[in-house]
Amino acid sequence: MSCIVRPGGRWHHWIGLCGWLLALPSVAPAALSLHISFNDPGRTWAAYYPAIASNLKAAAQDWGQYFTGNASLEVDVAFVGAADFRTQGASQSSQPVTLPDGRVVYEQAVATELRTGADPNGSAPDIRLEIGSNYLTQVLWFDPDPIERSAPVPGDRVDATSVFLHELGHALGFNGWMNPYDGSCAEGQTSTFDRWVRFDGTNFFFHGPRAMQSYGRPVPITFGNAFHVANEAPRPGSELASDVMNGLAHAGGKRYYISRLDLGMLADAGLPIKTPLPALTKVKMKESGVEFQVQGPRARWYRVEVSTNLVHWAWVMDYVSTHPAMTIVPEDALGTSQRYYRAQIF
Repeated sequence: MSCIVRPGGRWHHWIGLCGWLLALPSVAPAALSLHISFNDPGRTWAAYYPAIASNLKAAAQDWGQYFTGNASLEVDVAFVGAADFRTQGASQSSQPVTLPDGRVVYEQAVATELRTGADPNGSAPDIRLEIGSNYLTQVLWFDPDPIERSAPVPGDRVDATSVFLHELGHALGFNGWMNPYDGSCAEGQTSTFDRWVRFDGTNFFFHGPRAMQSYGRPVPITFGNAFHVANEAPRPGSELASDVMNGLAHAGGKRYYISRLDLGMLADAGLPIKTPLPALTKVKMKESGVEFQVQGPRARWYRVEVSTNLVHWAWVMDYVSTHPAMTIVPEDALGTSQRYYRAQIF
């Protein structure tokens, strides 16, 4: 059995015929490591510390797969008002960046550390994460294995790893000073995110080139909640409600994952983003059909398709990768010995 791997855009292809295997390199390790401290006088919420830490570190590992730089970040977790049903995450400071046209905008200090390796905050916390105590006790659900992310999320609870992915997204780049109702920024207060947002008098859109390449057009920003995507209809962007960076709500019983759009927006905001392609390896022909592995970033949606001629493709399956290498055993629906398979990351 031979194996030919041909890269093509966001897809990788192979065809099995007769006797050898070409393997591709696996995904590089995560670039973010967290050092977590709990701002909790009296240790009122100490019973939650291990679950918060494990889910928060798993979220950082998921983001870290996509950065070319490395950062060791200090995170201050604070517990706020008993009536507070929310979380809020942000970089603790920002740093000036000079654009090619000479304008100065500000990036999150976390982004600066990833880009340059320098820590603008020194020993002070890089990120502050606030968790409302009622949100902690009555809404959040902590995955017992937030790396695997396979246990069912209770329908009346919100997945904490998804929430922490969202808040880390704000600390990385989904942030700024733009007025969420008219798009205005005070002089000298424009972030690397703000610079790409345009208000047409009714709706906000993100015009970063990487984001528009992914989405196909300017990206709808949440009206009244500016550093997010998606809106309720009739405003544009209702189809983005499932994005981890949506500004509407995280639904109970559901997991959210980093998307190609999120990465494109952070790349436009100046973060050192890499976009690993999936690799199809370890091909085995069996009496019942074929088996292979798809290697690529974990905690992402993948689609597998099959063809007999590299022109017309048929859907095989969609799945979420719980590991960097997933074994796939597709049904032999085409009834022919010559088949090409390809995998795409959403």
